[in-house]
Amino acid sequence: MRPETQKSRPVRRLSEAIQHNQADNGRAMTIANTAIRQDPDGRFSLNDLHRASGGEKRHGASYWLSNQQTKELMAELETTGIPVVSVEGRNGGTYVCKELVYAYAMWISPKFHLQVIRAYDAMVTGVPAHVTRLQLLEIALQAERERMALEQRVETLSAQVEALTAPTMPNPPGKRLYTVRQAAEAYPAFSAASLRNLIFNAAPRKSSRGTLPGNGLSESGALVRIGRRVLLDADGFEAWLSQHRTPV
Repeated sequence: MRPETQKSRPVRRLSEAIQHNQADNGRAMTIANTAIRQDPDGRFSLNDLHRASGGEKRHGASYWLSNQQTKELMAELETTGIPVVSVEGRNGGTYVCKELVYAYAMWISPKFHLQVIRAYDAMVTGVPAHVTRLQLLEIALQAERERMALEQRVETLSAQVEALTAPTMPNPPGKRLYTVRQAAEAYPAFSAASLRNLIFNAAPRKSSRGTLPGNGLSESGALVRIGRRVLLDADGFEAWLSQHRTPV
């Protein structure tokens, strides 16, 4: 067995680091069932990219690296501190940054360029490059379930806050003033969320589409503001309901 020279030790250590980086990287870039190795600095193996593209000799990395346009691009990148790294040994080859990966893929073919872009996006986002419509629907449904659960949690916390901060003073003579939670209990047909939506849309408001009309709840006298709190006047709310009642 050939003894290890002082010159070969850094190469061996770098090769081991590449293996370690690949083992620790939970999101490796994969193209056409070919895993694209990365060096410790996150650069990608041109040799693996060449294999993923089909391995045609005319698409070899050495031909692309000798291209004048490639040399100019590499020189420009090196001014920003992003050099191309060549590693020799068992895990040898040429490792390049993302910008050069895209350039190499574009040089091979538009189809492979698109494959590389999608594979890189999949690696970064964690979403597979090829997702079926059914999988997308499942992702959307899961997101909707999480949204509804979060909305329910917010509703519960809002009710708890209202219970803690509800006014303790008695209603004025002849007045029935409710918090949103109390109004939802007094009028079971309306949830607390629906009442908040009515209050939010009570008055006209401006938007990017112009001024949106209110639902008339403010004009009916159904809302009473005490500081930052908004209470519902039962008489005004019931009068507003009568005005908006539709015969069945």
